[in-house]
Amino acid sequence: MDKKELITQHAVDVIAENGYFGATPKMIAARAGIAVGTIYLYFKSKEEILDFIFAEEFTKRKKFLESLKQNEHSVYRKLELFLDFHFRELAENQNLATVLIQESTNPQMHKLAGIRRFIGELPGIFADMLLEGQQKGEVRDLDTGFTAHIIFHSIRGAVMNVNRKTSQNAYAQKKDELTLFLWQAIKK
Repeated sequence: MDKKELITQHAVDVIAENGYFGATPKMIAARAGIAVGTIYLYFKSKEEILDFIFAEEFTKRKKFLESLKQNEHSVYRKLELFLDFHFRELAENQNLATVLIQESTNPQMHKLAGIRRFIGELPGIFADMLLEGQQKGEVRDLDTGFTAHIIFHSIRGAVMNVNRKTSQNAYAQKKDELTLFLWQAIKK
């Protein structure tokens, strides 16, 4: 693991436990077993660390969603595959789930480009998926932009709810319930 990855991994843990404003570079360095100065070789500030975390998580999800465009899957299958991916990622790192939820819902953090992209562009990708589904006759007539935001925030709400539990089975069960719920809401 390289130092930047080490720093971000431990920053996720510290921020999940203490919140962004309660976390300090000194706490992150101590958790990572490195000198505080090492953090500043890779990041200018704690804010830049959080921005990097969100940018990385956005990029992972965007790449996954873009890879689904290469297939002729139904919108239901694409939604199911994305939720499998997203919930699996967060089940493997519940502290990451905590950070993504708590810091993306904090209006003070919306100035960060990584958070803006995460909460702004992911719904846009869902809107494109819904539009494609309408064109294929799979999705009913609806406002794709508005519905995409409903889907995005439903996913966030489900993650917030399930993250309070510790069982990976809870993630799988809630993911299945969410997938069915969303499909019932949008199908033609």
